Amino acid sequence: MKLLYTFVIGCLIHVNAQAFEPFANISIGQVSPDDLDATVSGFGAAAVPGTFELDGKESIKLEIGLKDDSGLSVGIQTAYNQMDIEDVSILGNPIGLALASLGAWNPAVPFNVAGEVYTIPVLAFVGKEFAVSDLITLDLGFAAGYTTVEARPDGDLANVFGQGNGNSWELQAKLGLDYQLSEKYSIGLDYSYSWLTGPEFGQATGEDLGHHFFGASIGLNF
Repeated sequence: MKLLYTFVIGCLIHVNAQAFEPFANISIGQVSPDDLDATVSGFGAAAVPGTFELDGKESIKLEIGLKDDSGLSVGIQTAYNQMDIEDVSILGNPIGLALASLGAWNPAVPFNVAGEVYTIPVLAFVGKEFAVSDLITLDLGFAAGYTTVEARPDGDLANVFGQGNGNSWELQAKLGLDYQLSEKYSIGLDYSYSWLTGPEFGQATGEDLGHHFFGASIGLNF
């Protein structure tokens, strides 16, 4: 991570040594998360494997940075990503059956799985634009930093897993296609894949979590 920030600072020096302009991009779209595998305690004498099935919801992303004449850009990115907890399994069985086997749940009663997971990253990024035509550019980039992960179980799930906040490292690869409307404004399509170190909440210690982002963007050059 120190190497990344050293690289970003070096890029900033490079950008400031040339003609540059500040810019901002806002992207609105949806995340598509992978399932979260976790080690879960409270289901017997030892911790056991479990899986949280996640479904993507709305996401908004903001980037602010500097860009030079060559298309090299550096800056800071933050976002607000929402994911639903759709289902939970313990040792390959639905959580209601797992609890029933311990005498902690009536198997005749449906177990209500509900809740949400939120991530709020603060990342440093480096990007490069490649001209496709006079008005269209392809953007490639890489970002890394720290992410706050918040889990809010609801329904019957809230009786098993408490709410939790944690921090994870995040690495991100991103791809964009922009159309220049004018000297100041652009619109585009935005895709990224993020990898997060395992979040923790309640009795669950997650493994690495990945999610895709698909969105539309609006750019402003100052």
